[in-house]
Amino acid sequence: MAAWDGYRVPVGFRIILPKRHTAYCSENALFRDMVGELAPPGWAKLVIVGGDAAYGSKANMGMVQDRD
Repeated sequence: MAAWDGYRVPVGFRIILPKRHTAYCSENALFRDMVGELAPPGWAKLVIVGGDAAYGSKANMGMVQDRD
């Protein structure tokens, strides 16, 4: 989500497939993939990663913290 002047614009999303689908991935795995692909622009001094409580797994939190 990019935010400025009160506007918020999504910059990435993933489609969550049903568990019975052959290409199913958990929400946590999709979140980790999205954060792993994040390449902050050179001018950014600070990047804040936010997520719903559903994404607060230990693996997710550790991955975000490792990226500093």
